Amino acid sequence: VSSWAGRDTWQLARAGPARGQDIASAAARRAGLLEPFSDDEPPDARLLAELLPRFERPAPADAVVNPFSVLRIAAENERRTLEAAERLIHVRPALPFLAVYVPGFDKVCHAFWQYRFPEAYGDRRPAAEDIAELGPVVDRYLAFVDRSLGHLIAAYGEMPNVIVVSDHGFEANTTHPMWRGWHSARGIAIAAGPSFGHRDAPLPVSYYDVVPTVMDVMGFAAPDGMRGSSLLRR
Repeated sequence: VSSWAGRDTWQLARAGPARGQDIASAAARRAGLLEPFSDDEPPDARLLAELLPRFERPAPADAVVNPFSVLRIAAENERRTLEAAERLIHVRPALPFLAVYVPGFDKVCHAFWQYRFPEAYGDRRPAAEDIAELGPVVDRYLAFVDRSLGHLIAAYGEMPNVIVVSDHGFEANTTHPMWRGWHSARGIAIAAGPSFGHRDAPLPVSYYDVVPTVMDVMGFAAPDGMRGSSLLRR
C-alpha cells in the first residue's frame, strides 16, 4: 500500500533488475495517489508527544539502540502508511482485497519491551525512573495503531472482513546484542467482519490457515495439497 502512495517500493518491486523509478511509483503517479503526500513533511509532533510526552529526554543507559529514534521512525512510517491506505480506499473503493504492512509495533516492542515488562529481567531490569517513564510506550503505541486501523476500516463505509496477523510474538531477552525484546513463537491472528462469527474462546490458528481463510472469504477454493484450513469451516 505504501508503494502505491509513493512511500516505499519493496511490496511491489519486480523480481528482476529495474531501471529508473520503480513501476509502482510510476503507476501511483499516473493514478494521482501521490498528490496528498510529501516526503519532506516533518514528523507528527503531536503524535510523538502522545506516545512519549518527554521525547527529548536523554536515552536510557541500558539501551544499545536509542529507543527514541526507533519510536520516531516507527510512528512516522506507520502514520504515513495507514494514511496512504485510507487514501487508496477512497480512490479505489471497489478494491476486492487490501493488504497493509505495519511494522512499527514490532520495532517499538524490540526497543521498549524491557520497560513494559521489567519483572521478566530479574536483576537486569532497567532503572526505576526509566520503567516509570518508558513503560507505557508499548501500550500507547498499540492504542495508536488500533485507532488508526479503526479509521481505515471506517473508510469503507460498511464493515469489511478484516484479518490481523503478526509474524511472531515477543518475550524478554538478555543475550541479543541490540534488543531486549525478542521473538517468541506465539503470535496473534484476529479475524472479524460479516464472514466471521463471534467466538467466546480463542481458537488455535497456524500460519498455514491464513491463506485458505482469505481464499474462502473471497470465494475461492483452496487447491489440493494446500496446508492449513479456513477458519470459516471450524
